[in-house]
Amino acid sequence: SSSSSSAESQESIDGELSGRILGLLALMDTGVHAQRYAEKSRQRLDMAILGFFQNFRKVYIGEQVMQSSNVYSKLGEQLGLNDHQAVLTLMLQKVATNLKVYGQSEQLVHLTLGLFQDLATGYMSGKLLLKLEAVHFMLANHTSSYYSFLDYTVNGPNRTSYYHTLARLLFMEDAPSRFKTFMMPLQNAFAEVTNRSSSCTNPAQLRQTTPEQAVVGLFRDLRGIAAATSTRRTYSLLFDWMYPQHFRAVLCCLEAFNDKPNVTTPLLKFVSEFVFNKSQRLTFDSSSPNGILLFREVSKVLVTYGQHVLTVTQVKDNYNDKYKGIWICLQVCLQRGCGFLMLSVVGTQALHACRGSLAGPFDSEVATSAF
Repeated sequence: SSSSSSAESQESIDGELSGRILGLLALMDTGVHAQRYAEKSRQRLDMAILGFFQNFRKVYIGEQVMQSSNVYSKLGEQLGLNDHQAVLTLMLQKVATNLKVYGQSEQLVHLTLGLFQDLATGYMSGKLLLKLEAVHFMLANHTSSYYSFLDYTVNGPNRTSYYHTLARLLFMEDAPSRFKTFMMPLQNAFAEVTNRSSSCTNPAQLRQTTPEQAVVGLFRDLRGIAAATSTRRTYSLLFDWMYPQHFRAVLCCLEAFNDKPNVTTPLLKFVSEFVFNKSQRLTFDSSSPNGILLFREVSKVLVTYGQHVLTVTQVKDNYNDKYKGIWICLQVCLQRGCGFLMLSVVGTQALHACRGSLAGPFDSEVATSAF
């Protein structure tokens, strides 16, 4: 029919145009062009490429598309890209390149990670990604040694998105050994904090020996991973990794940097995400003490932060330096997963200390605020 021939003609045109754009990729990151990453004109070109990838993904990535589309026949003729896996490989290569060379451009990193996240979120494209060697390389090598955008403080929120996407892909398969390998860089980071804190006589010494940005990055990364644990199976992997080995390091970092909102806010946001009972992921077995154990550890964090906030009298920014942390702590208390709404069942000293440490700052603020 005329409608089907029109669709085929449109797909042929799309294939030819896509071939020209994808052919451009072979030139963009070579020779003199590889020296232009700092130029705005070059960055705009890469943003346009990312926009093209997003539109191509929506229309031409999927098993059913392959059965009827003329796009891949055109791409096969021009570039040897005969299926969507070949195109996905090019997309992942571009994602990896951008994360290596555009660390100073927060906007471009954000758009790149947006594409990466959209590819991983789609059921079909996510499954296809797991078949690619490029994805397995990223899961095995995801630190700043390979992707330098992680070294730039401007990309703080972006690194949370980055690790959320990686963890989402990781959790698509039931592979505990791969999870342990994936977490090894974070394991080493926690080990450094633990070793330094054991040799310090007070939190101030830990602060002097531990880079502030390393702590911030650690908890931003962990928050992204925690956000990707949407089932009991995946949450249990992270919980068993965190408890009991690493909770002490969390508390040490909070004690050492308790007057640094740029450190305490990512830490508290990670704790809030960790106790967020979405999709009933925190449902432990009836014989498991994990709910109470989680409550005890998190209550220590809340008490430590609450006691510090009580001593804060003068701040430059009331919201960022004080109210934001208090609000995150209250969000933690409203979570059901670790027993904060089942207070009568616990009845421990940790409970009363937790309630007091959070009630104190709120009572103080209400008394001193002119509402």
